[in-house]
Amino acid sequence: FTDNRQSSKVQHSCQEIFQQRMFGIACGDADGNDAARIADDPVFKLLAGRDPISGSALASQATLSRFENAVRSSDLLQMSETLAAAVIQRHRRRKGKAQGASEQVVNGCLERQIRPLGVA
Repeated sequence: FTDNRQSSKVQHSCQEIFQQRMFGIACGDADGNDAARIADDPVFKLLAGRDPISGSALASQATLSRFENAVRSSDLLQMSETLAAAVIQRHRRRKGKAQGASEQVVNGCLERQIRPLGVA
C-alpha cells in the first residue's frame, strides 16, 4: 500500500487510521459512522497509542472513508496473497510441511513450487 497523501496535510498515519478502523470494526462499527463519536473516546485513543486525556482526536469519518477508498485492486490482491501466505506458513509450522509442494512469500507475493512426488 502506497500513501499518496500530501505529507504537509497528514495528521494521522496510515497505521493509526488502520488501527482505528480495525478497533471500530471489532467494536461493532462496521460502516465507520461512529468515527465522530469515538474520535475523543479515551479507550480508542489509548488503543491508538495516544494519551487518553490530552492526546489529539482520532481520524474523522471522512478521513477513514478516503483511506479505505484509496486502496487499489492491485493493493488488495497483494494484501490477500500476503495474508494467505502468512496463514499457510503458520499452519505448516504447526502441523509440519506437506510433501510435494512448498510455498513462500517473495516480495509480498505467494510463490508456489510444485515438486513431483518422490523428489526431494
